[in-house]
Amino acid sequence: MKQAAYSIGRDPNCDIPLVAEGVSWHHAELRQQYDVFFSYLIADVDRQGEGLLINGCKQRMHTLQHGDEIAFGPSARAVYYRLSRDVENPPDEFDIDDDDLAGGIAPVPRPWKPTPPPFNR
Repeated sequence: MKQAAYSIGRDPNCDIPLVAEGVSWHHAELRQQYDVFFSYLIADVDRQGEGLLINGCKQRMHTLQHGDEIAFGPSARAVYYRLSRDVENPPDEFDIDDDDLAGGIAPVPRPWKPTPPPFNR
């Protein structure tokens, strides 16, 4: 992810557009936090809407952790995967780079159930 913030919502001009029932026009924002690990905070920006469910708990703001499950509405869910690179082992053709990702949020297939990451690094 290269931007400091990403807008999430039904508006086609959002950085991460979600066309689904229960998703607000401008539902949430994903913000990079410049700590040691470059973590991301997700914040509900639509005070009139349903908010966000993070791991089943309603929250207005949450610092994302690897494997967090995010529900934007009854039919829009995602899992946050944090990728890390081993600095002692150089990248090879199997490594994922920024161009391979559409952000850091992967859509969850329906029916929704927790899914593990495809592989561990």
